[in-house]
Amino acid sequence: QSPLIAGFIIALILFLGQWYIYSKTSSYPWNKITFLPAKSHPFVTRIILWQMGFEIFKEHPQTGIGAGSISYIMPLKRPPTASSLGLAINNTDPHSFIVTTLAETGFLGLWGICSILSAVFGMYLRKNSRYETIESPNEEIKLNTVIYPWTTTFTAIIILYLSFQAGFI
Repeated sequence: QSPLIAGFIIALILFLGQWYIYSKTSSYPWNKITFLPAKSHPFVTRIILWQMGFEIFKEHPQTGIGAGSISYIMPLKRPPTASSLGLAINNTDPHSFIVTTLAETGFLGLWGICSILSAVFGMYLRKNSRYETIESPNEEIKLNTVIYPWTTTFTAIIILYLSFQAGFI
């Protein structure tokens, strides 16, 4: 398939996931929380940072605010109760590649990055695929089948996921 179509589908899935998280958490009454356990601080602050970054994206959905600008705009979106929920004052990054890309380059930028990644992955699959010829018993028909390196691909996806969970990405 075309990398543009694959990139659009991936960008749409990523966007809808972030929009779902934003829509479910933005209506939560954060200002009514009086006590928050220390073990919940990283999760709650991450959700608040995602909300702040997604609000910036909502103001400029097509093209975003420009590369590197999110650290200047994020403090303006800071909720008044953020410090009591564990959000540091100098924290100006949404801690999500998807939200950062959406806020800085808009949906078009996310689509472009996903298209580039789709093209690179397609070239990887084409380069590492093997063609096997299956001969029929009467030896008149030869079928070429393509065997993709799914185990290597699955291993790469697991490594990327674990790297993200460990904070390396």
